[in-house]
Parts: sequence; C-alpha cells; structure tokens
Amino acid sequence: MASKTSDLIFRFIGKDETGAAAKSAASNLDHIGSKASGLGKTLAGLGAAVSVGIIASKVTDFAKASVQSFETVGGESMKLQRIMGGNVEQMSALRGAAAMTGVSADTLATSMRAFSQDIEGNSKQLQGLGIATRDAAGNIRPTGDVLKDVAAVFKDMPNGAEKSTLAVQLFGRSGLDMIPMLNKGADGIADLEAKTAAYGLTLTKTDQDALAKFRASQRDLSLATEGVKTSFGKSLFPVLTEANTALVG
Repeated sequence: MASKTSDLIFRFIGKDETGAAAKSAASNLDHIGSKASGLGKTLAGLGAAVSVGIIASKVTDFAKASVQSFETVGGESMKLQRIMGGNVEQMSALRGAAAMTGVSADTLATSMRAFSQDIEGNSKQLQGLGIATRDAAGNIRPTGDVLKDVAAVFKDMPNGAEKSTLAVQLFGRSGLDMIPMLNKGADGIADLEAKTAAYGLTLTKTDQDALAKFRASQRDLSLATEGVKTSFGKSLFPVLTEANTALVG
C-alpha cells in the first residue's frame, strides 16, 4: 500500500526523484566519511605526538627520580658508614634491612650513634647480656656484628617494660623504634640484607666514588655560578650608584 501511494505521489509530481535523492545522499555520506577519515588521521597523528610527549615526560621524570634515589640511598649509607665504620655495601644492606622493618634511615643513624658509644665504652648493658665488644686481640668488634648479637637476644625476649628499657639504654631515645628490627634476630636481619641486595639497593665502592665525584661537581658548579653572579653584581654597582645619584639630583 505504501509503495502504491509513493508511486501516485511521484506520478502526481511528474517525476520520480528517488534515485537522484539516493545518489545525492550517498555522495554526501561519502563526503562526510572522507572528512571523518581525514580528521581521524589528523587525530591519530596528534594522539601519537601527544603520546610521545607524555612518554618523554615520564622518562625524564623517572630519570630525575632515579638520580634522587641514588643520592638518597648513597648519602644515607655513607652517613651510616661514618658512624659505624665498615664499607658502603654493608651499610646500604643494613639500611635496607631497617627500612623493611619500618625503621627510617634517620632513626637507624641516631640509634647507631648511641650504640657505638656503648660499644666503645663496653657498657654494662652489653656486659650484662654477655655480648663481647672486643675480639680476641682486644680490638673493637664491628658495630654491625655487635648489633646482630643484640638482635639475637631481643628476638627471644618477651615484649614489655624490660625490653623497652633495654632498647632505650642501648640505642638512646630512638631505641623503642628499633625494636621491630631487633625482633627479627640476627638471622632475620641477615635475610633482610640479602633481600636488599636482590632488590638492587646495595652499593659498591665504585658507586660510592661515583656519588662523591657527582657531589663534588655539584659544589663546583654552585660556586662557579655564585662567582658569575658576584662578578656581574660588582660590574652593576657603579652603574646603579650613578643612577641613584642622578635621581637624587
């Protein structure tokens, strides 16, 4: 019925333009499709450029973060080395073990400073625990070794006032914060140090030397920049003085 009605309408108008209309519509759709395709290619190119920019930005950010991480790990490990002795590989491993038990590098350094004094003075607390601070030749034992002896004792001690008091006596005010690490015992700390190495967080003497040279170059650059600014400032003073004098009249 609809088809017959359409035929009558077209006959009444005098011509059937359905074919032309269909061709026109198809042509318009092709034109739109072509424009859309071109826009799609443009957006794809723009998207690729944006993606490259984002990736480059992320790579730059990661590189900066990597440098900062190396400086942090190296600086904190070298600080421990100054307090405890030993080498940077041992100190970076100990730093990592502490971090895995929630003990910060600052807390560890502060605690080791107090603990080193206990070892040096052969404190009565260490004597009471039966822990030797000297080797057979009478030399002071490495601080890290004595620390693990203390950790072996702490592991077997029940939590409570006695353990807390002993921690403060041996490690100073930050002693309480050291308990989670000490509770691991000597073997537990050694395992954490091995895990630190597996994570790539232990440093070598070569790494230490590289960091030291980098820091020295930073200081040189800072001083050189300050020198340029100072020289430029000196050259400006006569001009500024003359300008001030002219303004005053």
